[in-house]
Amino acid sequence: MAENMMKGMEIPKPYQNLIQVIGWEATVQLCQVFGGEAMYIPKPDRLEAAKRRYLIRKEWNGHNTIELAKKYGHSVRSIQRIVEDVGQTEDRK
Repeated sequence: MAENMMKGMEIPKPYQNLIQVIGWEATVQLCQVFGGEAMYIPKPDRLEAAKRRYLIRKEWNGHNTIELAKKYGHSVRSIQRIVEDVGQTEDRK
């Protein structure tokens, strides 16, 4: 649908790419909310890392650090740092 719409319109290249990825309506919404602002879009690996940290914190029960390290391909110390960050964040509130 978006490709058919773009054929008859003169749409700048950056908008064409955006429309192809997220669709016309989402592009219009994005422009309405963020129009005129510079926007940084992180690489997918940063988003995946944030999701993985969230899942580790959610699944951690205080006794499964080794299992989580194996499951997520992290060292035990890395898992410990991830779950320690939660306690420090709570203390700051």
